[in-house]
Amino acid sequence: LSSWALLGGKRYGELDQYEFVEKMMGLSSEPTLERRVMAALEWFRELDVDGCNCVTTNEVVGFILSSEELLRAVVCKRLFAGTLAGSTSLVQLTVRDPEDEGNVSAYSCSIGNGTPSLQQIFPESMSVRRMHVQ
Repeated sequence: LSSWALLGGKRYGELDQYEFVEKMMGLSSEPTLERRVMAALEWFRELDVDGCNCVTTNEVVGFILSSEELLRAVVCKRLFAGTLAGSTSLVQLTVRDPEDEGNVSAYSCSIGNGTPSLQQIFPESMSVRRMHVQ
């Protein structure tokens, strides 16, 4: 979470109002861009108690951790990039493009945990059979 909050700041460990709004407006659940910007500005004002027009990444992380809705939004929209699923014969990878909300790429590979036996990667004598399992 701290690494994500640090990305894009001009000064190490701090975000100015513009940087904060740019980074945080996508986390708002508001329906329009204007309202998302306004929500991010409101969050910034809550954090900038000393009026220096900047917030530290520690303040941002603490703020996100204090809000279940924001924490969920960070995980879903920024930190989670896709899924990996596997079976005995197939592995599938789905990756979301962080720059394009609706773009998802899916990849499939015919390899799974049964592949070493099917492809005879290991000698037959090394295979474990049902009769060996008690």
